[in-house]
Amino acid sequence: MAESQRLERSCPLCERDNRSEARSRWSRNEWTIRDCPECQLVYLENAVNYTSLAEDFCWSSTFYVERQRRLEAEPIFMRISHAWKAMRQRFLSRDKCLNLSMSSIEPGPILDVGCGGGMQLSRMGEQYQPFGIEIDPEGVRLARERLASRGIQVVQADALSGFKQFPDAFFSGIMMQCYLEHETSPGPVLRQAARTLRPGGRLVIKVPNFACWNRHLRGNLWCGFRFPDHVNYFTADTLMALVRASGLEVARCSWMDRHPLSDSLYLVAEAPQQVNGQARPESRKPAPQSERRAA
Repeated sequence: MAESQRLERSCPLCERDNRSEARSRWSRNEWTIRDCPECQLVYLENAVNYTSLAEDFCWSSTFYVERQRRLEAEPIFMRISHAWKAMRQRFLSRDKCLNLSMSSIEPGPILDVGCGGGMQLSRMGEQYQPFGIEIDPEGVRLARERLASRGIQVVQADALSGFKQFPDAFFSGIMMQCYLEHETSPGPVLRQAARTLRPGGRLVIKVPNFACWNRHLRGNLWCGFRFPDHVNYFTADTLMALVRASGLEVARCSWMDRHPLSDSLYLVAEAPQQVNGQARPESRKPAPQSERRAA
């Protein structure tokens, strides 16, 4: 991959330039992790740009590459881990992100950012009108195929470009499941989420939990480290700070949403009823899909 396709990121939370700081011990090979001394956010400095993400590092291909790497490095541990996950899904059958979305978001238009093949949207009830943003063309194809009967509209683009194709105060809810850790511009994306949410609309977030005990125990072998896919490593404090800085309010991030035994961290944000003392604008219908660029 050419050097011109790399980004040199400042801290996405406080915007501090940390290039003069020592590389974090979490760095691997050419990938430089920074521990921001100002706000404590951990992030990948030399992330790849959107073009490389879509063409060379799309999740639908890197997922299997990373899984194979881990199988070769730790075959016994990985087989035990896979068996435990399969047993948990079979007997507990509980998808916390789905449950939070169904219980937090009012019926209406709902957007899944980084929707992949549309599986999460397909599990939402018929009271929701599905929309998606996905950079991976294969994911877009699968999502459109899976939800064709429900009239899904999927924008094939990076999140920032995709959000700009929707009007103010349009969505009753937005889902970001296993997405925000991949986003090189999380602050601007969350500000777009705030703009497109209706007053009181909810945003449901799921990211790897950098503060979990498993990360402390496993160190560099922790499952949350993925290079160069994961570019932001959140604790509850840094995620809440980023959400609030983006103009959203934290509606829920309880101890059970961030408890240290879980590799996952959950947060529900809410769009304010007013902005600068004035009511938020009424929603407008988006342009037809045929008129959308990059759709």
